[in-house]
Amino acid sequence: TNLKFNDIPISVHNRFEIGLSDAMGLPISASSVKDSLPENAISNANDVDFNSAWVSQNLSSQTQSEWIEIDLLEERQISAVKLSWVLLGHARSYTIEVSPDKANWTRIHEEQNGNGLNDIIDRLDSAFGRYVRINMNRAVLFNYALQNFEVYCPEITCLNSQAPVGLSSVLQDAERIQVFPNPYSDRLYIEVLDGVRYDHLKIFDLSGKEVFASPFQEMLRPELKPGVYFLQVVGSQGSQVVKVVQQ
Repeated sequence: TNLKFNDIPISVHNRFEIGLSDAMGLPISASSVKDSLPENAISNANDVDFNSAWVSQNLSSQTQSEWIEIDLLEERQISAVKLSWVLLGHARSYTIEVSPDKANWTRIHEEQNGNGLNDIIDRLDSAFGRYVRINMNRAVLFNYALQNFEVYCPEITCLNSQAPVGLSSVLQDAERIQVFPNPYSDRLYIEVLDGVRYDHLKIFDLSGKEVFASPFQEMLRPELKPGVYFLQVVGSQGSQVVKVVQQ
C-alpha cells in the first residue's frame, strides 16, 4: 500500500478518522533511550515527523522489558491507539495499559505475536485514564524502536475542560470541510464540501486558547508554532471543527 502511517483510517467515536493523534505533542517518557542523539529521542514517538523514531537502550536479552508512556494531562476516554514500529525494532509481545494516577493500571490490549507492522487497536469503548503505557516484553533484536505512538479520544472536550464552546462538540461532521495539506508548513487550504457558507474562522491550541482569527478564506497562512491545533469555521448554519498540525 502507498498509505502513509498518518493516513490510515482508525475507528474513533463510532466513525473512521484519519491520522492526527489527540495526544500529539503531549508529554512522553520511556524507561530508557539508546543515547543522547536526537534521532533516538523519546519525543520522536510523539511528533509530526512520522519517519523519526524512539530507540530504547541496548537490551541485555531479547526478553528484557521496556516501556514508553504518554501523559494526556487529565483523565480521558480513550477510543483507540495506533502504533508504528521500526520493523527490526518492534516488540513481538507487548501490552497496553491505562491509569488515572500511575499507580493503578488497567490492561486494554495484549499482543503475543507482533509482526512489526502498523498496529491498530480501536473500538475501545470503556478505556479511561490519564496515562497510556506500552509495556514491551519480547524484542526481535536488541533494541525496541517505535516511530509513532498515537492515542485518540472521542471528544474535543477531553483536551481541556475550559475549552471554548466551539470546541465542545464531538467531531461527527468534520468531513463536511477538508483542509490540506495536513500537516502543513506554510499555507493551509480549506475546501467546503457541504455547500454551506462560512463567515469566519478561528484556530485554537490544545488548551482551548484562540491563537488565530480571520474572515473565512480558502487559503490561510497562520504563523503558529509547530504543534496540534483546532480549526473552527463558523457560519449562520453552525460551525465545524477539524484538527490541523503545523510542522
